Amino acid sequence: MPSAPDNPYASPGVAAERVRPPLGEYGGMPASVKVSVACLALYSLLFLAVLVSDTRQFGVTSVAALITASVFAGGPLPLLGIWLRTPRSRLLSRLVLLLYASLMTFVLVVVGLGAASPGGGVVASPGFAFLGYSVPPSQVWLWTIVHLTTLAVAALCLWAPLVALGRPTAVRYCGRTRRPSDAPLLPDQLPERRED
Repeated sequence: MPSAPDNPYASPGVAAERVRPPLGEYGGMPASVKVSVACLALYSLLFLAVLVSDTRQFGVTSVAALITASVFAGGPLPLLGIWLRTPRSRLLSRLVLLLYASLMTFVLVVVGLGAASPGGGVVASPGFAFLGYSVPPSQVWLWTIVHLTTLAVAALCLWAPLVALGRPTAVRYCGRTRRPSDAPLLPDQLPERRED
């Protein structure tokens, strides 16, 4: 009997299934990992722009540039873990993402509460600048909304990969095919019954 690709009477679905490799074979990247990579790339580009702006405005050794550089590390570190594609690197990536996502959410809440306070609080201080551009006092609220939106996008770009890397497809992609508790026990692995 001819095989499915050689059989002219085989259904098209059988031929399509044989052409598409199963998940994880031949380097197929699942959607959850693609979402993680896209979000982390967006986060890295966003904070790279802020880092370049801070170093241009305040200098390379300024406190603002050093803080931004440490916050920027939240993007490339998990990307490195995804690239290594091992179970331990995936878990460490998720741990780094949890740390940075919590920190970014905390900063978003603090800046949001500061902006909502009477007088503008944190964001509307005199000489307020966003990405190196000074903001006139009449446009402070517009730039406050832009600033809060930027922080919200950064927080979302960290929470989404944290959830996506926990999906079973991402777990399989990073090398762990089954949980130890899911593995069936062989007869010689069963505990012996003691008759006392």
